[in-house]
Amino acid sequence: MFGLQDHRSVGLRDWANELRSVVGLGPEDEAPLADRRHCERCDFIGRDVAIRSRRTQAVLHLKDVSRHGAAGISDTPFAVGATVFVQLKKPRFFAAEVRWVRNFMIGLEFYRPLEPELVERLHASHLASRNERAREEAAMWAAFALDEPAQSKN
Repeated sequence: MFGLQDHRSVGLRDWANELRSVVGLGPEDEAPLADRRHCERCDFIGRDVAIRSRRTQAVLHLKDVSRHGAAGISDTPFAVGATVFVQLKKPRFFAAEVRWVRNFMIGLEFYRPLEPELVERLHASHLASRNERAREEAAMWAAFALDEPAQSKN
């Protein structure tokens, strides 16, 4: 009908497998991590930062950060290749390019690598705040466990 019978619909998986074969990978192979990562990543799970592009402002729930990039879940979609600005340390924003997107998970590459001391300070600050939150939650649960259940009057 309308001359569309000759055209074959290409599924996303077929397209991805064809793309993998062009770059020399098998249908389920991935490029080795060593080829993609420049340096060690620090865990930043639980830290939320502002991320902006030309038209959008969103929250990025960080997974990890390195001198060369970051990864996390964004509450707003960003296109691969987009220039974004990430507020890792107030009031400074760091320019980055969106290198990959999987659903709402994004990978960023900073245009200028971060100084190693900055990454160490940010990570130490993150761990300290995460430990403080854990202590507060433990104290809350301990207080909750010590409370006696309310007696009903019958």
